[in-house]
Amino acid sequence: MLRDRVLSAVVLIPPIVLLAYWGGVWFLGLIMLLGALAGWEFYALVRRGGSAALSWLGILAILVIIASAYWTGTPALLPILTAFIILSFVVTLFRHDPQPVTAWAWTVSGAL
Repeated sequence: MLRDRVLSAVVLIPPIVLLAYWGGVWFLGLIMLLGALAGWEFYALVRRGGSAALSWLGILAILVIIASAYWTGTPALLPILTAFIILSFVVTLFRHDPQPVTAWAWTVSGAL
């Protein structure tokens, strides 16, 4: 197990350091990829726990939040987050989920 971790570190660290060195859009792409993977893992754990969170909407919100942090000159984060919270609530209510508030809460907490 330790051998696998060391091997993955040896393989993954050079490209990560290179993308961080290049910076800009390359680093943004790396951070967005890592954010999407983290969101995917979070929503997989939520599904395994029995909740029906909107994983596609949560991962999309994660990517938008990361992108809006990169483009700091755009004041669109607050309206986007508000739209995300309202949209996720409306979609969850109309999905015929037995526990819509729980699914909505997991969707929002995963993105934020």
